Amino acid sequence: TSYEGLDKELIREVDMFYADNPEEPLKEISSNPNKPRAPNAGQNQQYTIACEMHFSGIGFHTGKTIKVILKPASAGTGIVFIRRDLEGSPHIKANIENVKNTYRTIVLRNKHAEVMTQEHLLSALGSLGIDNLFIELDGPEVPIFYGNSIKYEVLNKPNILRKLDRPKKIFTINQPIMFLREQEGVKLIVLPSDKDELRISYFIEFENPGVGSQFTS
Repeated sequence: TSYEGLDKELIREVDMFYADNPEEPLKEISSNPNKPRAPNAGQNQQYTIACEMHFSGIGFHTGKTIKVILKPASAGTGIVFIRRDLEGSPHIKANIENVKNTYRTIVLRNKHAEVMTQEHLLSALGSLGIDNLFIELDGPEVPIFYGNSIKYEVLNKPNILRKLDRPKKIFTINQPIMFLREQEGVKLIVLPSDKDELRISYFIEFENPGVGSQFTS
């Protein structure tokens, strides 16, 4: 499938929805110009945190209080979860090889040790440009707080980042990628770009009027 074909198909589907639902309000989630921007945005060096950080919260799935410790890590370490509550404190690296389940949460597993609901924390770390970190926890999941608020409640500290003497590994898309799950009505389309940026356009449609149809880019 060509780049142009995928791009037009996505636009056509959005246009067809509003042609069939002309009175459906478009709830656009406007961007906040005052939101914190990663201080290392646009730089190509790896980063970790400057000091150890502690927090705790209620696990969304287990309902238990989980204690978490974030620790600085050297360049090339990546993001590594450590289950302190298990014998031997097994390490679980956040990489695609360790993804074992994606139903309602992401489960990472290394042999018999696993950690789930870490996607909110990983998203916050990614938005701040943090590449290397040890994450110790005493339970099977990471507290999510209120979604993205983990970035502001836990990580919004002055001088939190420490620059490392190694360049980042940049993943570049050079051909279109499509993921389709027809039964759930889910479609993900990834397109190459000649701009040095990441842009995500997101469209959802729910019958519940409290959510309705929303679009942001």
